[in-house]
Amino acid sequence: MLCSISGTVPEQPVVSKKSGHLYEKRLILKVIKETGRDPITSEVLEEDDLLELTSAQGVKPRPTPATSIPGLLSLFQNEWDATMLEVHQLRQSLNTVRQELSHALYQHDAACRVIARLMRERDSYRQQLEAAQRAAPAEAAAGKRGGEAMEVDEGPAKKAKAGITPDIAERLTACSNELSKGRKKRAISPTVAQPDDIAAFSLQSSHPLHKTSKGGILAIDVSPASDAVVATAGADATVQLYDLSGERVVASLEGHSKKVHDVKFVGAQDLLASASADRTTKLWRAGGEGGYSCAHTFTEQAGEVVSVCVHPTNSYLITAAGDGSWAFYDVAAAACVTQVAEEGSAPYTCAALHPDGLILCTGTDAAAVRIWETRTQKNVAKFDGHEGRINGISFSENGYYMATCASDGVKLWDLRKLKNFKSLAPYEGTPTSAVAFDHSGLYLGVGGADSRVYGVKQDWSVVKEFSDVPKKGVHAVRFGTDARSLLVGAADHNLRVFAAPQLGEVAVVLAPNAMHCLWGAAMRDSCPGAVLAGPPNAAARFPGHAWDAIVHTGQDLETLLVQRGFAPGEVRAWDTLQSNGWMQELLLLHSPSRSLVVTDLAFNFSQKGRGETPLPGGPLGRLMCATYLPLAGGYREACPTKPVGLLLGDADAMLATLQSVMACNFDQVVVAHGDIVPAPGGKAAFTAGALAFFKDVTALRRRPGARARQLLLPGGVLAAVAAAAVGGAVLTGRAAWQLVGALAGWAAR
Repeated sequence: MLCSISGTVPEQPVVSKKSGHLYEKRLILKVIKETGRDPITSEVLEEDDLLELTSAQGVKPRPTPATSIPGLLSLFQNEWDATMLEVHQLRQSLNTVRQELSHALYQHDAACRVIARLMRERDSYRQQLEAAQRAAPAEAAAGKRGGEAMEVDEGPAKKAKAGITPDIAERLTACSNELSKGRKKRAISPTVAQPDDIAAFSLQSSHPLHKTSKGGILAIDVSPASDAVVATAGADATVQLYDLSGERVVASLEGHSKKVHDVKFVGAQDLLASASADRTTKLWRAGGEGGYSCAHTFTEQAGEVVSVCVHPTNSYLITAAGDGSWAFYDVAAAACVTQVAEEGSAPYTCAALHPDGLILCTGTDAAAVRIWETRTQKNVAKFDGHEGRINGISFSENGYYMATCASDGVKLWDLRKLKNFKSLAPYEGTPTSAVAFDHSGLYLGVGGADSRVYGVKQDWSVVKEFSDVPKKGVHAVRFGTDARSLLVGAADHNLRVFAAPQLGEVAVVLAPNAMHCLWGAAMRDSCPGAVLAGPPNAAARFPGHAWDAIVHTGQDLETLLVQRGFAPGEVRAWDTLQSNGWMQELLLLHSPSRSLVVTDLAFNFSQKGRGETPLPGGPLGRLMCATYLPLAGGYREACPTKPVGLLLGDADAMLATLQSVMACNFDQVVVAHGDIVPAPGGKAAFTAGALAFFKDVTALRRRPGARARQLLLPGGVLAAVAAAAVGGAVLTGRAAWQLVGALAGWAAR
């Protein structure tokens, strides 16, 4: 007997007096409580209408999956999967607990250090108090009053700095808490440069900003208002403000008597701070007509001021000097709040402030790296391991990575564990002079004998090396917005800008063949200032597009480009197919960027992935990816497609054209459909693909039977299918199927 609800043998069977149906007691009671009706007959049903049945307790039958060996294996597999999932979750929990324990141990260690330091200070103050108490009776016996003695003792204190007040400490803490909270939620900008983008960087411009007699750019900073405006600190004792987009000097700040070690914008473009070897720190403020003047000069430190750091509130400055001291300044009051000098400390060579503003890191010429707590001015940690003077320090925006560089290379530190987790040796026998994280924390710029970029997520491997720098090396590196550029200050007087080549305004819109003429009007609308050029039959077949020029040969295109402002020889062009009245393909070589631009002559589709051009989507795209592209060519390889062989009129002439193209100097290949074939290796990849294509064409001409069907029939048929779908979208009925018929006829032949 089975339950009418669950279909299984009931453990407590009951029967309805009204309908006579058998139910599991707990199930029918739940139904009565919710609906008050019989679930089978929908009659009104109450608990009193149920009659309990007495049945012998028997062994439950096995579930269906457990009655066969495959079913048992399935059950065991499910149990195994559940066990493995639970183990995975336990491992994740273990890792989380380990991280929390590590953080707790770090905090405990820091607290123990602070407590030990406080106890030492307490003992020192006790000793001073005892000495003062012993000296007081002697002074009284000499006829001096206690009040007068106190006045004498307090004289030096009145000249000392006021120190960081509770109000300032509260501001520092509030700023740190806000930035730390926002950092946990901070998402990396979707426009940040990818490794492939940085790999495509090249020298875009070089700007002579400082004197040639005392060359050398020692520091670079980018304006918060626009990354087109930069400030450079030079060995010629000047600070230069330069507009990269306008290629002009905005201002030249002169006032230091010796070389300027560092420069920083203070919250806006109209206020800067500079640190100099003349033992001064200057504040520069913008005045009328774009000029800058010195608003204040700080002279508290007795050694060369080597670094200036701006607090995230933009209200305070911290400077480090060669006398082994660092100073904390109030910008609004133009006053030194406190100056910290540790007894026996080696001269400072550089300094950097944590993005949260509470931690200051200083480097010395004795290879020591110290961490300071700015509110209490206490040295809370010390990192050892470098050899030689510390040349640069940079904090990552993630808040827990720090990079330092010295004669022995670069060391990366984890502030959570207070230890070195990675060492880089970019140069042998040459010191590393500069390090800088980009704002996303994904890349680390390094300067020395050359300049290079390391990828954080690429296991700290080199993404790009830049050798276009002087032999004397690099002194400063700085990333632009979203790591889209790298600014390099070298030992000469030039500021170098490395970035990916940028496109200018569209001058010519070219439809190389009749198929592309279908979109001529749309392209004209999107580029109103450009010339619209088409193939020889464009004016007759598409008279409504108002063509500005007709291109018969590559020479015609070169002439047109010169008329539109290109320099003679800047762009070279070749026509390749010209097999019939409506199909033509062109090749263009842009000499300055060393780029070969092909139209539909070649494809280069790759697998869909980050940083790659995705394959076409939709049903048609999936059909092409699964069938047409692998057979026709241009899928995971840069080469002419097999349908080009269908349209090829004179193979020997085309081979001669491509041979002349291959003799030219180019590094990358830009295809109309698919991924750019980047440098280096772009020319070699395209050359190999073209040679393989002509090998197939030669075999076709010698054995046109089976070889033709093998090479061209699949591509031709699939091209016909694709053309049918495309034709249905862009052509009207009869014209589309005429095109399909033509392609199918070529495929059959």
